[in-house]
Amino acid sequence: MQHSQGELIAVFDADHAPARDFLLETVGYFEDDPRLFLVQTPHFFLNPDPIERNLRTFEKMPSENEMFYGIIQRGLDKWNASFFCGSAAVLRRQALDQTGGFSGVSITEDCETAIDLHASGWNSVYVDRPLIAGLQPATFASFIGQRSRWAQGMMQILRFKFPALKRGLSIPQRLCYMSSTLFWLFPFPRTIFLFAPLCYLFFDLEIFTASGGEFLGYTLAYMLVNLMMQNYLYGSFRWPWISELYEYVQTVHLLPAVVSAIVNPEETEFQGDGKGRIRSGQPPFRNQQAVFYHFCRSAARLGGHRLPCLYRTL
Repeated sequence: MQHSQGELIAVFDADHAPARDFLLETVGYFEDDPRLFLVQTPHFFLNPDPIERNLRTFEKMPSENEMFYGIIQRGLDKWNASFFCGSAAVLRRQALDQTGGFSGVSITEDCETAIDLHASGWNSVYVDRPLIAGLQPATFASFIGQRSRWAQGMMQILRFKFPALKRGLSIPQRLCYMSSTLFWLFPFPRTIFLFAPLCYLFFDLEIFTASGGEFLGYTLAYMLVNLMMQNYLYGSFRWPWISELYEYVQTVHLLPAVVSAIVNPEETEFQGDGKGRIRSGQPPFRNQQAVFYHFCRSAARLGGHRLPCLYRTL
């Protein structure tokens, strides 16, 4: 910023290429609203992420980020709470000068900058039209590294800024930012769901007690209704159960990252994604998942001995 003088600043990741009409589709909003600090557009990716590549669904399934950019950001925009996503955006220099440039307390400086400027009375606009094409992490290690940074950065914002009590934000904006930050606590309930069956197999702890009829009448009915509602409301943006798949895949790795950011938010540092790097022979999963796999396999063997006992009790 010190080496330029333009009134507006366009921001792109190094691996994001804008469309020719990017500025034509975004700059006009600043003329309409002198208090507008941000015009954000969705991120569109040319390559599959590791999960899409494994499942071979890149050409058929909606991308994992389409739920965020197609539904969530549009909803945030309704309440003047759509936030800067680090790329594919145009910002007003005057607004950034007011807050001393891009915020740097957290490692997700994009969202943090948006919170500070929204709290200062500035507005944002989300344009739901893909105007850039880029790359997403190609290896599982870089995918987890990216998500760990997002999760830790949001925990830092929760600790340092705490949107619910942030002065200057409207009540809807506070709720929107709290929702965006608290989402990254999903590793905690997912971990409970993962280990609840193992607690029964190893320690005979009955986390869920129900007969077969009760399960069919309540749990299965709820799951079917939930499946139909998801498919009806968001089927074109997210296939049913895909959110669960992505969250479970990330949980084993993100849980320690989230805990460390909550306990020691000052010590969390930025690390790059390493997008687009696929090394021959590089394992797609780290040691934690290998350990977890063998642990579940042992539990399954143990379960084979316990299930006959369970059936006898029923």
